Amino acid sequence: MDPDAPEFLKKENAGKKSVLPKGELPHKAVSEQFATSQFFKQTKVYPEWDLPSVTPAYNLMVVKKELQKTEKILEEKRKENKQYRDLLDSEWATLRQKQKEVMESFPNHQTFIIENEKKRERAEHVIKVEKEKQEKFDSSINELKEKIKESLKIRDVMQSYVDQYKIYEDYLKSVVESLPEFNSIREVIDRYRTLISVERELEERKGAEVAAMEGYRKSMVELTVSKSQEMMVLNNKLIELQSSHERASNQLNWFQDMLSVIDANASRLFVEHSIVKAAILNLFKELCKFKRLHHISVKENDYEAQLKFIKTSYQELLKIANIAKAQEVSDEQSIMANLSFDSN
Repeated sequence: MDPDAPEFLKKENAGKKSVLPKGELPHKAVSEQFATSQFFKQTKVYPEWDLPSVTPAYNLMVVKKELQKTEKILEEKRKENKQYRDLLDSEWATLRQKQKEVMESFPNHQTFIIENEKKRERAEHVIKVEKEKQEKFDSSINELKEKIKESLKIRDVMQSYVDQYKIYEDYLKSVVESLPEFNSIREVIDRYRTLISVERELEERKGAEVAAMEGYRKSMVELTVSKSQEMMVLNNKLIELQSSHERASNQLNWFQDMLSVIDANASRLFVEHSIVKAAILNLFKELCKFKRLHHISVKENDYEAQLKFIKTSYQELLKIANIAKAQEVSDEQSIMANLSFDSN
């Protein structure tokens, strides 16, 4: 029987006889059998003088002998295997029966286990709640203890301050006793705090005024710089304007000179124009007299019509002159012809 087998198998198979040696495992027996068969299969090596003569009959005999041994061993192993298989089947049947019994009794045990589990959970919950309450109480107690310790420390510190400032209290009492305007130490302290607050206000006001003055100074410097820059720009513009003014003055003088020249030319041309108009009018009148035209529809200031009339009269006179000249030439030719005829 396997020493590692379950206890119930050991108890059931206690009276049964095992086919294996005591304390030997099946796989060990199989391995030994395999080693034995391999040993018999090995060919022994004999010295050359002890070797039998190798013949087919000898080989056949050796093979038959080995076959018989192997069949005998195989038969024994088959018997052992059958016995071991029967043992395993009986053990499996026992296990199945016990498993069935356990499964049949399982619902009752399951109900009992569930109830116990619920009771255990309730008990654990109650224990947990009580433990939490206890922890809260312990933490509250510890906090109170810490607060008491802190309060005691504060009390000790305050007491040390009281002892330290006792001399100042005595001094303030002496001040109250010596000055009738103070009735208690509180009034002295209030007066001191008032003076301190007034001093702080004055310092803050002074700081604000100094900051304002600094700001004004910076603004003045910036304004001075900006105005200086503006003055430089304006000076440059003034210089440019002065140069422009000089150029404009020079141009004005030149234009005035040109205007004087133009006025002189205009006066001269006006005089000439007046003379021409008078000459045109006189020539027009003379032509009218020459042509004996007493009633002509031309105004005295209509010089264009007068010029047209003069032009027409000039053309007529030019034609008359040409005709007269041609007549004179023809007369001279006839005279010359007559003279030449008379001389002949």
